[in-house]
Amino acid sequence: MPSELTREVLALRGRRAQVHPARANAVIREEEPTAEGVTVPTTTLLLAAAECPLRCAMCDLWQHTLTTPTPPGATVEQIETALAGQPRQGTIKLYNSGSFFDPRSVPVQDYRAIAEAVQGFDRVVVENHPRFGRRRMAAFANLLAARLEIAVGLETVQTSMLRRLNKQMTRDDFDRFAAALQSQSIDLRVFLMLKPPWTGEAEAVAWTLLSVRHAVACGARHITIIPARSGNGWMEQRARAGEFAPPSLRTLAEAVKRSQHAVRQIGARCAVTADLWDVDAAADPEAYRQLCEANRLG
Repeated sequence: MPSELTREVLALRGRRAQVHPARANAVIREEEPTAEGVTVPTTTLLLAAAECPLRCAMCDLWQHTLTTPTPPGATVEQIETALAGQPRQGTIKLYNSGSFFDPRSVPVQDYRAIAEAVQGFDRVVVENHPRFGRRRMAAFANLLAARLEIAVGLETVQTSMLRRLNKQMTRDDFDRFAAALQSQSIDLRVFLMLKPPWTGEAEAVAWTLLSVRHAVACGARHITIIPARSGNGWMEQRARAGEFAPPSLRTLAEAVKRSQHAVRQIGARCAVTADLWDVDAAADPEAYRQLCEANRLG
């Protein structure tokens, strides 16, 4: 049975965008920094796939998902079409708005063809929740000629906040998953949310720093700090109740700068960047400039 929070999240949803199972929602090409101080050409495919069943309260990715299981062969077609005539080098991210190892989202029978479709890349990054596919991720890694990296939305190490966000995992769940990745020689990437509901600006930076340190201790090689945003209905309700406002660009810049400094102090090989998707640069041009420079350096 869905929890009361899950039912609330579903009830507050808006409209879903039209997506096509044969076409990726978006293709993004950029240079991504590494902990070694160099940048790597990176191609990100935002795949059209079945909706994630977990329904985290703050998530708006459902808006660009299919209402049915992903048809066999569709993911492969999306990848091949998106990469046609394009150089294959560096890193490719296959982001499916959910968990890659959820078989409703990415059919298991497509793993081999997906591995063949991304030949030429040195690193393949997919996103996944710790509840899905421990055995499937090992099988997929063995099919790749590239290094596999799995991105996990830890969001925060604040245990009560994970519950309030309907994340359906604990910090211990994350730790066990990270250890499983290490045992299988699979790299870890971590997403952290800056300033979820019920959090002030200074408190948000403090929790992000604690979360960065925890992710590094668990072996993360890349951490992306994502400013909390509205757009899914539930977050708007929190805003109307006076319980949420997005972080300022200055807060985001401070969180990234202090996190990068903390990683250097620890001596870890981990890049820290900010997600600037849909950020209003004009709101604070100087803070935005600082964020762009921080993202260049990692």
